[in-house]
Amino acid sequence: MNSEKSSIAILKSQIEGGLIVSCQAPGNSPLNKPEIIAALAETAALNGAIAVRIDSPAHVSAVRKTVVIPIIGIYKIVLSPSEVYITPHYQSAVEVAEAGADIIALDATPRSRPDGEKLADLCQKIMTNLRLPVMADISTFEEGINAAETLGCAFVGTTLSGY
Repeated sequence: MNSEKSSIAILKSQIEGGLIVSCQAPGNSPLNKPEIIAALAETAALNGAIAVRIDSPAHVSAVRKTVVIPIIGIYKIVLSPSEVYITPHYQSAVEVAEAGADIIALDATPRSRPDGEKLADLCQKIMTNLRLPVMADISTFEEGINAAETLGCAFVGTTLSGY
């Protein structure tokens, strides 16, 4: 566990105070190709980005081959009737982890998850089984406090603020 905590501390020191660039494209965009997302991520890294946020296992895998900076992996999947679509369940986290993500980001709002899994259980499974830190995508200050203090998320992002 000490080596896990030290690797999280290293990630935090790499990211603190720097620019994280989200390299993503909508599904219908001509940019939505692994090699193009990888080129965008490489360009971001060459121009000072300290981390990149990448959607989908295919894109994470392509980016992992081109950059050495940390990758925040997400997997956007729309599963009705839930409104949660950013890494909505454990299997989506597994897939981006196996593709090479250093951090798993997920929707950390109190909305119901598509499979009914509790957010706390999902975060714990990612941290325990995948041995990766979790980034909580939140919409309110209170959700951020909950993510950091109760759920144990190593990172908090205001990704869902305003939605």
